[in-house]
Amino acid sequence: MKSSYALAHIIRETHAKTVNQIPLIDELLKTLQGVLPTAPGPLRADLEKNLRAAMQQGLARMNLVTREELEVQEAVLARTREKLEALEKQVAALEEALKNKT
Repeated sequence: MKSSYALAHIIRETHAKTVNQIPLIDELLKTLQGVLPTAPGPLRADLEKNLRAAMQQGLARMNLVTREELEVQEAVLARTREKLEALEKQVAALEEALKNKT
């Protein structure tokens, strides 16, 4: 049970970091920079800052997961499957033992 709490904490930390460091946002900003009219330095920097914040907020609302989160969940699922298979074997052995007793 303790590992589940640690795993959830790692996922929350990873999500918080990656939402703010998404390379996709940088790529989109570069594309938009080519489309935006040239503006004085401070105005352009302010516009880029606002666009970045808007894109980060939009992506955060999409409830996307990172590759790291996906890999962690895949590992959890694999361990759960292994445990389930072991329990199924135990149940089958117990049923067989019970059947042989009667």
